[in-house]
Amino acid sequence: MESLAQKTEIKLLAYIKDHQLMPGDRLPGEPQLAKTLHVGRSTLREVIRALSAKKVLEVKRGAGTFILSKDIYGDDPLGFATVKDRIQLTKNLVDIRYLLEPTMASLAAQKASPAEIDTLQRLHLAINQLIKEGNEAHLTLDKEFHLTIAAASKNVALLRLIPVINNSIDLYGEFTAKREINNTGRHHQDILQAITEGDSQGAYDAMLIHMAHNRERLNRYLVDLENTTKGERHDNQSNTQ
Repeated sequence: MESLAQKTEIKLLAYIKDHQLMPGDRLPGEPQLAKTLHVGRSTLREVIRALSAKKVLEVKRGAGTFILSKDIYGDDPLGFATVKDRIQLTKNLVDIRYLLEPTMASLAAQKASPAEIDTLQRLHLAINQLIKEGNEAHLTLDKEFHLTIAAASKNVALLRLIPVINNSIDLYGEFTAKREINNTGRHHQDILQAITEGDSQGAYDAMLIHMAHNRERLNRYLVDLENTTKGERHDNQSNTQ
């Protein structure tokens, strides 16, 4: 659950983006900004302090608060944090991965260095071990596995996009059902084998299957979530009658 300060930070970043404010620009005064964001002045001050610590804003005594950094989103350069519908965002990002990552794997099969293949093998073994142990740290290594493939593709755009997308899918761990988690290991094995053998089409197909499975798994999770929510709403309505 996001705190009021966290929600206000997102709203303030959205305000900066929507008004196309740049480094050196001054924010409106505290009373006006608090009214615009529909928050109290104490909450606004807390957010400004937090963004000042992140070097996004700068408070100049007697002059006001100014935009300090052009990269106002830090690790979120595309501004995903400002999207209110997190479920829709997650679905859209998974769709983007479905489109991008098979081509990424195909390129990696053509261009991966021996060192990159060794890294993929090490990560694959570590992920499998963590899955057996029931350790959720495998999700972090899973991201590293895909990032290594992006690096092996030698495509700079993919290398920059993949971590941004991965870091923005905050529901990923939630829709990973334990009964299906072993499919991840099998899919990674197929992807790794194709890249190791320099099989461009095989790598494309293996990654496509992996992404399709992830998308299907997400959709099933969201259907279950919607049914649960509907059931809870029905129960609440029944209790109030």
